Amino acid sequence: MPLKLLKRILELVYEFENQVTIEVVVPQRYHVAIIGKNGDNSQQISDDNKVEIQFPAKSNADAARANGDLKNNDDSSDHTDSNAPSNTNSPSKSDIILITGLRENCEKAKEEIFALVPISENVPFPKKFHKELVANKAELLIKLSNAYKIQIRVPKRDEDANYITIEGTKENVEEARKGFEEQVNELEVKNYSVEISNIKSELIPQFRGRNGKEAEKMEKKYEVKIDFSKKGEPDKITIRGVKKNVEDCESFIRKKIQEDENKISQEITVDNRVHSRLIGYQGKALAKITDKFKVDIKFEGRTSDVVIVKGDSQDAVDDAIDHIKNLEEEFLQDVIEKEAYIHPSSKTNNNEPNTNGSSQGFIVRGAPWEQANGQAPDTTNMEDFPTITSAVTASGAGAQKMSWGPSRK
Repeated sequence: MPLKLLKRILELVYEFENQVTIEVVVPQRYHVAIIGKNGDNSQQISDDNKVEIQFPAKSNADAARANGDLKNNDDSSDHTDSNAPSNTNSPSKSDIILITGLRENCEKAKEEIFALVPISENVPFPKKFHKELVANKAELLIKLSNAYKIQIRVPKRDEDANYITIEGTKENVEEARKGFEEQVNELEVKNYSVEISNIKSELIPQFRGRNGKEAEKMEKKYEVKIDFSKKGEPDKITIRGVKKNVEDCESFIRKKIQEDENKISQEITVDNRVHSRLIGYQGKALAKITDKFKVDIKFEGRTSDVVIVKGDSQDAVDDAIDHIKNLEEEFLQDVIEKEAYIHPSSKTNNNEPNTNGSSQGFIVRGAPWEQANGQAPDTTNMEDFPTITSAVTASGAGAQKMSWGPSRK
């Protein structure tokens, strides 16, 4: 017999005589994590340690528990099932994993199985950054979960919790904890914020711009996020982003505020009936005036005649005011002429007022058919119907009658 074959036979005899089966108690809700995708984890343990691993069959209750508890159970660091009997010597059959092989190999496989059992841990993560995790369809949350092969639970908004809960293998949780520390530091850097308060209310619309266009320009230029106070709150502007970018944007806004305070302001009266003409479609007419004279023009309200003109110099303000007053005179003349003109259809007869503003049309009164006797009118009567019959000779039997219509010849 060849020596190599004899050696292999002796090895098999040894393995057969020394083969054991040990039990590993792991709550069944974690078996899926131990098995891994397509059984990769359990198969790797089996091949590396030359053992056979057998998992228990799932019952309906166990399957439901495995699907739900993995995400919601917070005591996942325990290696015992909370639903198992209190007697530790009688674990649930659905929690027992069997490992068969040489004892030393089974013990190694057992350690590797326990290493795959998920644990749960609360990791420091400021509440102010929780919204960053779930923003944009939880883009950052999904990215971190995939990167560290863990599950992440973010506390509810009403919870005063400066942490998040992560669940995964001990090795992955350790690695994720370090990663989250770096993530928090990065968010701290990117979320440096400054508040600019005590701003004149009329300046807020200027910084925001029409449909937020001016704010978008500043955000793009300085790579920051700009928020304005909500209605009813004190006027303020909040800038968030990288510290240097925030400070640059803050300097720009404060410079604009200072420039506004240094401007010369003058209040004038302009008939509110011509305000719309001065503003023009989508504010284009007003923009031409402000660009031409380098001034700011503010209208107090639709029913107010007050207009405020601001500029860097008195000359610029005076020139703009002269131009506005000239336009007012021109536009007001059109308005007055339009108001003075009354369309003929709206006029009514003073002697016969138009009821409800509607015309009654042409009315005939005293016609022959309105006679008091109530009899049908005599159409042969020349006095009543002079155009219906032709001229006749002397009244009497000799009178000729003619009928309407074409000749019957």
